[in-house]
Amino acid sequence: MFIPELKEWIIERLKFKDVLLRKIKDIRVFDNSNSVEIDYSDKKVLIEILPILDLKSYESIKTDRNLILVCLNSKDNIDFLVANWSNFIKNNSLNIYFINPKLEIDNFWMVNPKIHETVIESSKYLEKSLKVIYSSVKKLTPKQLESKPKTSKSVIEKKSNTKNAKKDTKPKNKTKISKVTKKKASSKKSTTVKTKSKKSKTSSKTKK
Repeated sequence: MFIPELKEWIIERLKFKDVLLRKIKDIRVFDNSNSVEIDYSDKKVLIEILPILDLKSYESIKTDRNLILVCLNSKDNIDFLVANWSNFIKNNSLNIYFINPKLEIDNFWMVNPKIHETVIESSKYLEKSLKVIYSSVKKLTPKQLESKPKTSKSVIEKKSNTKNAKKDTKPKNKTKISKVTKKKASSKKSTTVKTKSKKSKTSSKTKK
């Protein structure tokens, strides 16, 4: 549940963050898997899609590398993070994204457990500090978790697409992810056909 949506969201999010730096060299999505690997010019990042956090899945992942976990912004997940905090702070390069795919804007928050641990200074502030951030994004209700997700692009992605179309004339990074670009290309073709048909109609009228 929500795995395709979360996978697409995180890929688009990271591509958007890389618009200026252009460090992404390759994106690999594994079939029948929750994993995505991204090769940057200076590092490799493993992404694991875990809509519902669980310790077995997390411990099965190598924790000595750059790692991103993507999960749903639900109360169960935040409670699990607090309860198993000691396991998550072992990896200095771990980032966890909490996402509400039902929203188009303000739909996520992110935490690096190791950095957050140094900022709060004391474990007694852990739960309160995380729940303050968690409350900044509308949580998913049990009904929403049971319902089928709807795919939708965030406003950030739409803005990035328009900016790239107007300002960015350089070729895009070559990746193995081309679903979004193909959709765009097809939409452009359809608009050009329509405009040509209009021109042909006007020209036929003038001849008459």
